[in-house]
Amino acid sequence: MMKAAEMIARLGRLSHGQGCGLTPAQWTALRYFAYANRFSRTLSAFADYHATTRGTASQTVKSLVTQGLLIRTRSKSDRRSARFDLSERGRVVHTQDPFEDLVRATAELPQDLQAELHAALERVTSRMARERQKPPFGNCRNCLHLEEYLPREDNVTDYFCRKEDKPIVESRLEEICIEYEPSAG
Repeated sequence: MMKAAEMIARLGRLSHGQGCGLTPAQWTALRYFAYANRFSRTLSAFADYHATTRGTASQTVKSLVTQGLLIRTRSKSDRRSARFDLSERGRVVHTQDPFEDLVRATAELPQDLQAELHAALERVTSRMARERQKPPFGNCRNCLHLEEYLPREDNVTDYFCRKEDKPIVESRLEEICIEYEPSAG
């Protein structure tokens, strides 16, 4: 298993090209904020997701704000916290993510192998997160808090997050969420 773990680490290094002048840490942050849902686009959630300190996360995020790739919006309810969103420039830079090489290589695998690889890596990631007492993270589609309503007359299904007590648009069900708890199914 040492070989498999080393290959996973090597894939990580290979996929962290330095395109657009960003460091691997900056790409990681930009990618996180691009895929995180509105509840999880905070400095603390980013630090937890990437198992890093708040100070390290703060420096990385600050550099992206300074470069105009992220926009910081203070919370109206708690002035100490802020949400980070990709700016228009950040969205353009994100389309040049060197990580997409890994995405394409994985997409070339047969469907059944992709599913097996995903399941295996999810188990490994969940176990390591538990051992390090980190939040599991995941997406709404597989979350215990997701409530699905029957489709409306216009064939649109409504979704609701019981934890956040807020509606969720179907197009956002795949986003990363810090409130994620695995569903029983």
